[in-house]
Amino acid sequence: MCFASFLNTEFWQQLITTTLGVALGIPAALWIERQIEGEKEKSERKELAQALLDSLNKNLGLVDQLARELAQDDYVPLYPVDLTILDATASRKYELLKKSDVVRAIDHARFELIHLNGKLGLMRNTISGLDTRGQAFGFYLKVRESIKQHLPTVKDAIQSAAQSLQNEKKKWECD
Repeated sequence: MCFASFLNTEFWQQLITTTLGVALGIPAALWIERQIEGEKEKSERKELAQALLDSLNKNLGLVDQLARELAQDDYVPLYPVDLTILDATASRKYELLKKSDVVRAIDHARFELIHLNGKLGLMRNTISGLDTRGQAFGFYLKVRESIKQHLPTVKDAIQSAAQSLQNEKKKWECD
């Protein structure tokens, strides 16, 4: 094989087409990958927002139910609020939602629900094996009253978080 045949027209055609293919193909592939990732992130963000809204609304219903039930002196709620979704998505929402005020509102609602759950657990533990004449009954009544007074704060935090998230969700639908 001689040097002249090495540099023939076919060689240059293949070299130019390969170079153009690489020069155009890599950026095109990277752009397509970014588009796919962007759509995936949008879809994940919408799913997360809906799951968080559902969880907040469910807990809002539980808080209203607790308020009604605690208005009856002889009723002791034996159930906690639902923190499953709020706990499971605690860190992921920072990556997907990106609006710090929305995330802070959700975290505040989560904190208030955790606080309420602690009080409900304390009340349940106090009532188990309770002697209604003893000192424990007085503590039970204090915890019960504390829960009743805390419910409006919890409700406001949940409503604020749900409203912030709903507003943000509407903005995404316009994009």
